[in-house]
Amino acid sequence: MRKTQFMTTGRSAIMYKRGDIVLIPFPFADLTGTKIRPAVVVSTAAYEEENGNITVAMVTSVPHTTSSDYEVKDWQVANLLAPSWVRVKLATIVTKLVRYKPGNLTDADLSEVDKRLRVALGL
Repeated sequence: MRKTQFMTTGRSAIMYKRGDIVLIPFPFADLTGTKIRPAVVVSTAAYEEENGNITVAMVTSVPHTTSSDYEVKDWQVANLLAPSWVRVKLATIVTKLVRYKPGNLTDADLSEVDKRLRVALGL
């Protein structure tokens, strides 16, 4: 079998875009383990193409607890299983760890997530 760039670098042949919902092993904040959960891609396709990584924000069904959490209005359109919140808990992962891409946020929901990111990160 001929090796392609994707096979030698471990990159996925699938490109993800901002707003995509992906199912990944999301790392715990203390890095002691992971939990399979949905996350929203917040990095650009250009970043992924250059680095082979995506940066994601955690998605949870636990109601928001901080001002930077955002309740996804169109959670069914995004193909999430329950009402969900995006938390500004970020992780950068290699794309080959993505298990599934069930859907994507609407433009309106992604715009609200962007607002929370700007506030939380001081951008």
